[in-house]
Amino acid sequence: QQDAVEFIQMILDRIDEKFNDTKPVTQSVRGTILHQMKGISVDYQSDSHETFTTFGLEVQGKSNLKESYEAVLIPDTFTHYKASEELGYIDANSYTSIEKAPEVLIFQLKRFDYDLQTMSRKKINSKYEFSFETDISIILTENQNVESPTECLYELCGVVMHSGSAIGGHYFSYCKNEITN
Repeated sequence: QQDAVEFIQMILDRIDEKFNDTKPVTQSVRGTILHQMKGISVDYQSDSHETFTTFGLEVQGKSNLKESYEAVLIPDTFTHYKASEELGYIDANSYTSIEKAPEVLIFQLKRFDYDLQTMSRKKINSKYEFSFETDISIILTENQNVESPTECLYELCGVVMHSGSAIGGHYFSYCKNEITN
């Protein structure tokens, strides 16, 4: 799976090399993630921003994109998190959302996992559904804690598939034909 992400990044970089300094392809797929650390029983918040070209989604135990979006919103809880010198260690929740959505969104479905029991990689082969159009409004920063979220639609234009196991295999892709749809 990492091979597919590395490949897409490499091909985007190579295309952009032809455009001098403007990098139009990379700019069209670049977004920003907001990571927020919030104190559970203490007034504390720390924000950090991360630029991305591929947005990872959990598929383990999920059957579709909506369930994966909902998983993004579940905070990770940290006990004994060092907030600052003056506050010391606190319990905190870490939240993730998309602060700036790119023009073209590339999802990486996390189909590989590491099994701590067997100490080996495993491939997640469960059924996973997605439609030709998806609304990511639920995971946008601007839509957190609002009654009427702003819609943010994307149209599916391609899928990269992996055939094989966690140890090896081949990638192939399906791309939307704009003429025949």
